[in-house]
Amino acid sequence: MRALRSGTARRALLWLVVVLPLLFNPYTNTPSEPIKVSVFRWAVFGILVLTLLERRGSLRLIGKSLFSPRALTIELAVAVYGVALVLSTVFSLDRSLSFWGGSDKHGLLTWLAVWILFGIIISSGRDPAWIRALVDAVLVSTVPVCLYALAQFAGLDPLEWVTDSVSEMTSTLGRSNTVGAYIAATAPFALLRLRDSCKEGRSALSSGRALALVALQVSVVLLSQARAAWLGLIAGTAVFAVVVGRPRPSRRRRWLAAGLSAGVLVAALLSVVDLSSLRSSVSSDALASFGAKRLQTLESRWMIWRETLALVPENPLLGYGPETFSTVFHAPEDSMPVNDPHNVLLEHLVATGAIGLGAFCLLFAVFARQVKQGLAESRDDHDAAVLAALAGSATAYLVQALFNPDTIVLHLIFWLDLGLVASPTGTVSVPDA
Repeated sequence: MRALRSGTARRALLWLVVVLPLLFNPYTNTPSEPIKVSVFRWAVFGILVLTLLERRGSLRLIGKSLFSPRALTIELAVAVYGVALVLSTVFSLDRSLSFWGGSDKHGLLTWLAVWILFGIIISSGRDPAWIRALVDAVLVSTVPVCLYALAQFAGLDPLEWVTDSVSEMTSTLGRSNTVGAYIAATAPFALLRLRDSCKEGRSALSSGRALALVALQVSVVLLSQARAAWLGLIAGTAVFAVVVGRPRPSRRRRWLAAGLSAGVLVAALLSVVDLSSLRSSVSSDALASFGAKRLQTLESRWMIWRETLALVPENPLLGYGPETFSTVFHAPEDSMPVNDPHNVLLEHLVATGAIGLGAFCLLFAVFARQVKQGLAESRDDHDAAVLAALAGSATAYLVQALFNPDTIVLHLIFWLDLGLVASPTGTVSVPDA
């Protein structure tokens, strides 16, 4: 019987990766996240049905993949994480809200769809053709996101978006910080494509396209003025470069370290510069306004984090339950409504308690360990480069998530990273029923 990665289910998964970041509804108060989550849920459940109908032995294949020696450690971490979320939902202050989700629909039902996607990715294997297809799907989706963001920056967007972001580059993701974070998390895949083009001696046109995509992504991340995205981009690029260049002489490593240090310095300098002034003359009023927004953001984040930590002692082990943050967090009267702590660690601590936060940290630790094991077992430079891109993408996700709310497109990229690292190398075949 054919491999699980082939056929209709595989094509549906690739289409989900391409289409999901592009969906939005401009005629609602929350134009991006609710429609994306709804489509994600139905699409993943649909892909599962297609998989079961298309391959009679797929359930046995998924079970075999999950409990294979290679997948056991990371799969155990995911199972522990899942149990923590389920327990937090069972003992939630509002079980219905924690299951179905609030305005952004990030309840347990969405997490169930995420875990199903993770299982399908694992059972698909990690052969070069499948990796290339997934990477292409991710990169294809970033192009319209970036182009729309640049059109907004140039003032060419016919739609009027209401946002309190420093930058107007909301694109199809609703906020400029989400745009920057998404592109930062996908940038290591663009670097992988550029590396492959140069390493494999492809045509100048192919290498030029890959370089243009990298330049496009970097431009959008910088112009988004999202400092968390800048840090994520630098961290993800650093991990990719270090892992790919690990066999290289120490002199090259020193040059790499110097380049990354320069990147950090540039990001630090840009954090106090209003890039929107590129479209108009710089005035003291514009700079003062920009500085005020930056200061207001810092003060707001610090207030949110401080008040969030104050909530922890009442429910230290299992938290208040997923999606209950807006019901337990009481912002000052003169501040904007807050429905997320803007920090993935605090989010887990409040929603799932110390048990959930520990499970999340375990997930990352096992992921890093499995990347290290995979590098030691890699068959060639390309397999190592793929692992470097996955590690860089996950690193960029984690760094930006320390300052930003989570969104479904970021979850999609992160769990693709997890699933592909946990996947066995080579083609996985479905046993005959």
